[in-house]
Amino acid sequence: MYAEFKKELRQAFEPPKNEFRSRAEFLDLQQGKHDVHAYAQRARYLVSNIVTNPMDEATKVVTFMKGLRGGPVITYLFESTWVLSQG
Repeated sequence: MYAEFKKELRQAFEPPKNEFRSRAEFLDLQQGKHDVHAYAQRARYLVSNIVTNPMDEATKVVTFMKGLRGGPVITYLFESTWVLSQG
């Protein structure tokens, strides 16, 4: 628990990383063992470091969804996307 708190503090207050490194890390980001909230927070943090040449929204969404592990969240998101596209 302390390790997680320490990690979150570091993420909140450390100086931003090099934009190239943040972009590369975001593009390779995987949910892994983290819950969806922690995964989303990490993704948001990495994207916030990319200011000179920001990514378009489609790239952000596709990368985020691709990194989600299987389960009810990804099923829900893909079903919602499909319903919206049937409009």
